[in-house]
Amino acid sequence: MKHASKNWRQVRRATLERTQRSIVHPLLSIQTAFLVAISIYFGGLLRFSIFYTGPSEFFLFDVFQAVTLVAASIAIMLLLGPVVILGMLSRRFERLLGEQ
Repeated sequence: MKHASKNWRQVRRATLERTQRSIVHPLLSIQTAFLVAISIYFGGLLRFSIFYTGPSEFFLFDVFQAVTLVAASIAIMLLLGPVVILGMLSRRFERLLGEQ
């Protein structure tokens, strides 16, 4: 079997790099949002499991933190699939670019 020509390899590499720039890089904000949601979730979880004093001292801040905990858990459920797919795509592009 013949090897690919130099021109073909350059066109393939340019296409892969452009696809990576246009697909993977703009979606990196999804990973950032996922990390923020996880940090809010674990912060709220630690707050309510370790530092919670009981229902006698339930303040407005506790209500706000409970609502953000619920919102963060919903965001984690919604963003988990896209983050996993984005990670697989990113690794696949890196592997394809590294083959040349």
